[in-house]
Amino acid sequence: MSAQVHLRFGEMAIQMRLLTAEQVEEGLRAQEEGRKLGLDRSVGAWLHDRGSLDLLQVEAILRACGVEPERCRQIPQVEIQRLIGRGANGAVYAAASRALGRQVAVKVRASRSGTDDPAGGRFRAEAKIALRLVHPHIVQLYDVGETRDYIYHVLELVEGEALDAIIKREGRLSEARTIEIGIQIAGALEYAAQHAIVHRDIKPANILIARDGAAKLCDLGLAKDLASGTVRTAEGVLLGSPYYMAPEYARDGVIDHRSDIYSLGVTLFHAATGAVPFPGNTVMEILDNVVRRAAADPRTVVPELSPQFAAAILRMMAKDPAARFQTAGEAIEALRAIGGRGPAETIAVEAPPPAAALAGRPARKSFWHRVTELFGGRGGGDGR
Repeated sequence: MSAQVHLRFGEMAIQMRLLTAEQVEEGLRAQEEGRKLGLDRSVGAWLHDRGSLDLLQVEAILRACGVEPERCRQIPQVEIQRLIGRGANGAVYAAASRALGRQVAVKVRASRSGTDDPAGGRFRAEAKIALRLVHPHIVQLYDVGETRDYIYHVLELVEGEALDAIIKREGRLSEARTIEIGIQIAGALEYAAQHAIVHRDIKPANILIARDGAAKLCDLGLAKDLASGTVRTAEGVLLGSPYYMAPEYARDGVIDHRSDIYSLGVTLFHAATGAVPFPGNTVMEILDNVVRRAAADPRTVVPELSPQFAAAILRMMAKDPAARFQTAGEAIEALRAIGGRGPAETIAVEAPPPAAALAGRPARKSFWHRVTELFGGRGGGDGR
């Protein structure tokens, strides 16, 4: 588009009362700065990045400017219908896919090809992993693409809400409901492990609960392919959410499929009790608790939980990965037994390690230094 068209876009946005003159100026400045970096993106895209406009509004402004209907479309072969939500790195929309003939979700983030953009690299790499994983309890990725303005994923649309929103609204979930979610997500983890994939960010916010009760794991942006050893992060960057992070990763940066089992255990603890097992006021305090402090029995929060369910959660959250269920399949068997869907079994629980022993194990200085550099001692955000 020419400079005249971009100015016309801004004028129309103001005329339609979608933007202020100051917001338009900010968008034009961002566009100009982008050009200096070699990014030829529209002013509407820059305003979308800033959260000033959504894609529906961008398309409406272009139509009002007299742009051909097909050129107004921001994502090819997709009819954007409504904004579902925004995050730090983009937005998610409900849409109708012409190619698939069905309702879909479209995850959109800025296209910054040719620049140093680690988040964009992870977004592209996420697609390579997600396209390999087709499972009823993993949100399915149908298509990926990139335009001048955006990178996008076309995904299965899950009509429902995230588990963290349900916990926030209801306080906590029943044991039976938590067990059912645990079984379904453990099934997704077992399937992922069979494909040598570790999710690395299991938490309530990344579990969608559909209207029919089905639980679906989403957001593979931090996933690791153990077979290739591919890690989509710059050296020294901490990945994941501190409240749900496995102690071996928080301490030594070591991770495998049992780390996902640990994070699922923390998620089930949170769902069943309404509280995270290792709270804290700063990231450093949270991670120190994760590494050093033994988890409390969830029955100290909710006494009516069954001993078997409490034991299963604590085993999933064992500090030593060797003391956990060694596969997600083992966790499924235990949860099914507790929920009356399989043979009963005795669940061994790791004895909490002595505080002195934990204190005596030297933490990797470089890791804690990276945590301090990255977060500056701020709180962890999730689960508070």
